[in-house]
Parts: sequence; C-alpha cells; structure tokens
Amino acid sequence: MKKRQLYALVLLASVSLLRGELPAELRARGEASVSEGLEWLKTQQNEKGYFGIPDAPAITGLCVMAMSYSDKMRESAEYNKAVDWIISTARPDGGFYVMPTQGRRGGGRATYNTGICMLALHMSGRADARPLVLKARKFVAEGQRAENDSSSYGGFGYDLMDMSDYADMSNTYVAVQAMALTEDAEDFRKGERVDFDKKAAEEFISRMQHRKESNSGTWVMDDDENKGGFTYHVPENESELGAKEKEKLSAYGSMTYAGILSLMYADVDPGDPRIRSAFEWAGLHWTVDENPGVGTQGYFYFLNILAKCMTTANEDALTTPEGEVIHWREEMLGKLIDLQLEDGTWKNEDNSYWEGNPVLVTAYTLTAMQMLLQEE
Repeated sequence: MKKRQLYALVLLASVSLLRGELPAELRARGEASVSEGLEWLKTQQNEKGYFGIPDAPAITGLCVMAMSYSDKMRESAEYNKAVDWIISTARPDGGFYVMPTQGRRGGGRATYNTGICMLALHMSGRADARPLVLKARKFVAEGQRAENDSSSYGGFGYDLMDMSDYADMSNTYVAVQAMALTEDAEDFRKGERVDFDKKAAEEFISRMQHRKESNSGTWVMDDDENKGGFTYHVPENESELGAKEKEKLSAYGSMTYAGILSLMYADVDPGDPRIRSAFEWAGLHWTVDENPGVGTQGYFYFLNILAKCMTTANEDALTTPEGEVIHWREEMLGKLIDLQLEDGTWKNEDNSYWEGNPVLVTAYTLTAMQMLLQEE
C-alpha cells in the first residue's frame, strides 16, 4: 500500500457503511475517559522506563502506542523514557525480545515483541529510533515462513529460531501490521528495500479462513457460525483431525478482524470476495459485548483489533442484511466508557491472554478509544 490511511473499504453484499458523527456529549465523555486512563498509565511506569514486566517488551510498546495519539503524552518525560527503554532493549539481530530462562512455547515471542516495539518506535517519530526500526523490519521479514511445502508457508509464528514449522493468524497479523505501517521508513535505507512477501502472506491468511471457494482445507466449515470467519491456527495434520479437533478451529471475532486487516496489509483489494465474506460473517455476529465465538477470552484484544479494522473504513455506521443501522462507533465507545473502572483502568476478569493485567488492557483500550475519537 502506498498510503497508510489504508483503504476506504467498500463493503458489498450483506454489509454496507454509512457516514455519521459522534454526538458531542459522547465525545466529551470519551475524551475525559481517555485522559483519565492516560494519566493512570503514566503512574505505572517502572523507574527504568518499562511498563509491565521487562521480559515482555511489547507491553511497553503497546503503552507507547496508546500515548502516541496524545500530544500531551508525547511531550511527557514518561513517554520519552519508555521510548528510551525500548531502544535500550534492541538486540544485535534487530529484534526486541528477551529469551526466557526456561524453555517455553514460542521462546522469547520474538515476532510479537519485535513487531509491536518497532511500530511503537516508528510512531514516536524519533530520528534516533529510525535505524533500529530498519533493523527490526529486516528481522521480522526474515521470520516469514519460507517452506513452501508447509501449511505454515507465508505466515509468521512466535519465534523463527525455535518453531520454524509453525505459524498462526495472530502473530501473522502483528508482523504484517508492523511491516505495513513502518513501510515508509524504507525511504531512509541505503541499499535494497526490505519487505515481507505479500503474496505468500496472502496465501497463508487465506488458509486460515472458513471459505470453501478459496480454501480447500478439510477442516473448513460452511455453516453460518463459521463461513467467512477466521481461525487462529491450523495444525499440519489437519486432514486427520476428528470432529472435536475441528470444532476447535471455529471462527471467532478477533481472528476474523485480524484476518481482514492482514489481507489489506498484504495489498488485497477491499472488494475481494475473501474480505467481503469476512465482513458478512462480522455482520451476522456483530457485538461489542464479547469476543464473538469465544466469549470473554481475549475480549479487549478483540476490541482493539475491531477498532483498527472498522476505522480503516473511515465510516461510522453499519447496515445489516435485515436493514438495521448499527452506529458501531458510538456503540463501541459507549461500551468502553462504561467498562472503565473507578481508578481509570480497564481489566478483564477472564485472565486469558494476560487480560487480568490492567496495564496491558488499559493500553489496548486507550488505543481503541483514541482511534474511535479521531476526526477526519
């Protein structure tokens, strides 16, 4: 993509989008909520500059992203101290990650941590971060699965060093988002530009979608609960899976919106049937009360991706096949305001995917809310 407004999505078939504006009272409440959340977030910074735990640099990266939307925060000592800390964690290979002292799945989660941190540094706009962003782009690009006889071909996993035969939709989304949104940094590279293989990524992403017309996988389901939606990971032996194992590959919200965004980051046209089909699934399963398909699991991660995906359309209302007009931006912003706790934070009572951590969840939420509040 040449410009990172991304696409003005044209949602054909069952879902269409309409323009609208946030009511003034709701906007005021949202801005107050964001301000309170950002002020709380500043208080959670460790004296060394990181947020959360140092073994997970991505948490600090997510906090930097959340603060980057606010001019006041960008000028704060806390913001620049966090950027300085991320810079200090850069590894010789270009990554931002910490290898665990004990073996665990995904090693240091190098793809996830590096993708988040390099995007955060890029958003900071600091010139001293630019060389590290360029090194990180090379590191992430080299992590793309290149084994073209594998079902993981074109995707990204936790850690190339430990799991070269593994890829999933979430890590792929983080990687291609980071590569797409830092692409203009390549203007400063001396020599050949670095990028990910977009066609290979498109192939992998398509293999994560329940759509028989473009996916020949034996696990693909064609019912209303799944058709058009995306799953997280398909094992190599997918043809041998039983009914219960296939059920675990059902479509759900966060991965479906991640799939849509990832296809767009791979330069797939917004009118492509795969994107249209995914939005049809989204229209049939619209809700901001849960992560559709998995309930409370990864709920705030879902809301964060949902905000990114829908604001990409630069529209404010959704019309379902039944003719119901959903002012999704208003509905989502109101929901997030209502979910804010008395201390200014957000937290999921379901601790799946670390969402019991208020620093992580508050960062997710602040980014989503500020995207909703952005004016054209």
